[in-house]
Order: sequence, then C-alpha cells, then structure tokens
Amino acid sequence: MTDFVQLVSNDLRHPPRKVGKDYFFKCPFHKNGQERTPSLKVTNGDTQHSPGFYCFGCGAHGGPVKFFQMRGYSLEEARRMAGAEARPGQYAPVETFDPPQTPPGPAWQKRAREFLEYARKHFGTTAQQRGSETDFSVLNRDTGQKTLRRMAPIEWWLERGLNVSTGEDWTIGYNPKDVYDTWQNWGLPPDPRKPRVWLPQGFVIPCTLDGVTWYIKIRRPKGDPKYIHVPGGVPALYMAENLEYYPTVVFTEGELDALLLWQEAADVAGAASFGAATARLNVATWGLRLLYPRYRLVAYDLDEAGSKGAVQLARFGFDRLEVPKVKPFDKDLTDYALSTGRLAEWLKGELSRRKIEV
Repeated sequence: MTDFVQLVSNDLRHPPRKVGKDYFFKCPFHKNGQERTPSLKVTNGDTQHSPGFYCFGCGAHGGPVKFFQMRGYSLEEARRMAGAEARPGQYAPVETFDPPQTPPGPAWQKRAREFLEYARKHFGTTAQQRGSETDFSVLNRDTGQKTLRRMAPIEWWLERGLNVSTGEDWTIGYNPKDVYDTWQNWGLPPDPRKPRVWLPQGFVIPCTLDGVTWYIKIRRPKGDPKYIHVPGGVPALYMAENLEYYPTVVFTEGELDALLLWQEAADVAGAASFGAATARLNVATWGLRLLYPRYRLVAYDLDEAGSKGAVQLARFGFDRLEVPKVKPFDKDLTDYALSTGRLAEWLKGELSRRKIEV
C-alpha cells in the first residue's frame, strides 16, 4: 500500500503533526495562505477506506491523485506521484464528510432564550420545592426492575450524583409542566402531523456555545422516549468549551454523564458529549476544536450502541475507556460513580495506564 502520509510530507516539505492515530499538516489549499494550526488530515486508509485527505478548515478533500492535481500536477503526473497504477474507477471510494452545520436562526434563538430563562428560574425554585413531587421512573441496578417513585425533581437530580451548583453552572433548567407552543414562535414551518410544539415536563438541557444555542433537550421524568429534542435544534458538541483548555478530554454518550464527569474530575480531564452514541461526528463543523486536546478518549455505555459509537469515533483518533460494571445492570459512567464514588480515581488510573499525564 502506498504511504500517502509520507508522500504528502515529502511534497509539503515538513513532517506531520501526529494527533492520536492521525496525521495533520498545514493545509496548502487555504485561500488566505498558510495556516498556523495544522488542519489537513491525511490517512493511509485501512481495509475499508482508501488513502485520502480532508481539511477541517477549508473543506478540501479527496484521494492521492486529487491531492497532487490540486497541487498543480497534471493528471498523468499526479497518478505517478501517488503511485497509482490502476485506472480511474478501480479505487475504493474515499470517505466523504457532511457539509458544515450552522445553528438555528434568529427567531429560534429568541424563543430558546425565553424558554431557557423560564426553565432556569424553575430549576432554582420549583424543582427544589416540596409540593412539586412527580413520578420518576427509577431503575434498580441490582435487579433491572423499573419502578415509579414520587419525589421532588431535585431529589432525582441529586440521586444521580449531580450537585445543584453543577446544574446552575451549565444553565440547566426545569420545565414543571407540559407546554404547547406555536411553530411560528420558533420560526419554524408548521408540521401537519403535530399542530403545536410540545415542550414536556422535565429537566431542560441546552447546548450553548459562545452565546448561541444549538439544541435543547428535555429529560422527562418518565415515559418513552426519555429525551425530547425541541424542534429546530441542530446536533452539536455539548460542552465544546472544554476542548480548548484541557490536554485530555473524555467524551461521554450523554450530557448528564458529561456533567457528572466535569463535576467530579475537572482537575483530571475535560468532558464533552455528542449527545448520543449514534450521533454522527460533523468534522467540518467541530473538527478544528477536536485538534485542541492532545488525547481524546471515549467512555460510552456498555451496550451495543455504545460499542458501535466508540468504533466510529476510533477512526478519528479516539481511544476507548471501558467503564467498569459493578452492579449487574450498570451501564455508564453515572452508574459506576453511584456504585463506587471513585470516578476521578478510576479516570486517573486509566490515564496513568496509558502514560497520559494529569
């Protein structure tokens, strides 16, 4: 197999920056000249993907032949430079990437701010008051049995190991009752299947970055699905702020796990989440931020979805952390923390085993 990374290094006349299993160069295709931080990912491929390149900054991408063509070589010269002996059409397709994402528009942002302010006030009052009890679905992690327990919302929050201050730091809110809103208020076209926007009772989790909200999730006390996405939101990287300030960041499957990890182990590593094991990484939008931490670890749930999600992220240089199972029905970081109370100690041990300094 052609060593495409070495070919690129020879052509650009500088060695790559190795980030995990990936190699990055300063992109030669930027319109504004040479960049400061390497953003051109180059890979030699594997059994499923051919060699290729992708720039997280300008979006340039393709295979070896295209790379050398973009560098100014003729098609014949590019094939020779890439060591390509087969005719066009005989190569495995190079991995493609989704186009960049943008957050919801101004009308959605305005209504989101209003709803989040309403929910934040209730997190500090209704969620903590007696008389606000509601039925919460609770799992017995010894038997796997689910039961309904009536409790104040803040009791459920505390039983997950989360502090009130953690919720306040990350602008968590609480919606005390089902609310039905108009599509127009959110700047969205009407959905004929749903005459109104449903904002259910539950804990309100916003993904906000630089003053802009990308999505809002509501964690319901009971019922399926457990999480409701407010319509119009855009998938994003929760707690993306952490990536810039930590050399090591652990990506969890859900937002509540990320909050708990941040609360318990912020002196060990940063925390972030794509919001679900099945969430697709949009490299065009979030790729540059992923270059900040030197080490990217993934601690997804102990189930099939978590395993598949970790495998997908491994292609981008994420190293999986296997969360220990203490009780028969433990499956995530929160369960481990509740079973042992040693989340930070466990993470320190995992980093030490990988020779990663804290």
